[in-house]
Amino acid sequence: MEKYLEKDYIIRAMSFYRVTEIENILKLLVIVSHNSVLQDSIIYYHQLLFVDNTEYYKILKKYDEDLKNNKSLNGIILLTGYFLHLKNMQRRNFDLWQVERQIYVIHSILKKKEVSFDDLQWGARLIRGNLIEIGPLQYELVYQTPKYLESYASKSLFKIHIPYNKELNLDDVSNSLEKVDSLIEKYYQEIDLEEVIYYTDSWLLSPELLQILDDDSHIIQFQKKFQLVGLVEDQASFLKFVIHNETRQNTLLQRGIGLYLKKGIPLHSGVGVLVREQKANNRI
Repeated sequence: MEKYLEKDYIIRAMSFYRVTEIENILKLLVIVSHNSVLQDSIIYYHQLLFVDNTEYYKILKKYDEDLKNNKSLNGIILLTGYFLHLKNMQRRNFDLWQVERQIYVIHSILKKKEVSFDDLQWGARLIRGNLIEIGPLQYELVYQTPKYLESYASKSLFKIHIPYNKELNLDDVSNSLEKVDSLIEKYYQEIDLEEVIYYTDSWLLSPELLQILDDDSHIIQFQKKFQLVGLVEDQASFLKFVIHNETRQNTLLQRGIGLYLKKGIPLHSGVGVLVREQKANNRI
């Protein structure tokens, strides 16, 4: 049995992520220790999520796309990445704040009643050492060139994530963008800062929003920070982040998106490259 499936390893991992309710995990681990099929499943996902360099794990969106996944094992699978996570944070020389944030995020995932595959995908980004957080934004080093960014294939790409339900305060966003270069240079020393391109793909870059929101809205002002390079039809994101989002109940945004959906008008997510000022602008 792999070392990361041994009881002592899992207990150390839970302690590192400050998980105190351990009985259910340990009971499940006993079952796993006597079942080679379950062990093989965990090993498969450990390799896929934390070791494999193809980033294939990112395109798995539903459980039925890969029948090997067993939801009840997901907490253990995440814990098996503990040593790699520790090693990669040390390799990146993350400061205490970054380390604490990463521990907190994985702690929050492990505290859930059910750890989803989406949770595992997000945890993998942290465990691999490819994600940092600065204010309201997160920045992820990606190794596979996304669609619409083929012309930047020779560059070092960092994807900007906007966390779900986090306030899009423009001062905080600007402050994050001002700090990111120095932290990328500090944590990712193998990368030439002049070769870095920041991009995002999000419903927040939807051109349809220009017809719904005022020009001075935070979302529209956020859009203006990016050069749009591609569009993807994407009603699912608007259903998740706007229509079914309790914090947006009866807002101008929700009413406008609801009208688009009612009329059957297509909605799109946008892919955009961050437009930088002064010397950073030379990267684009």
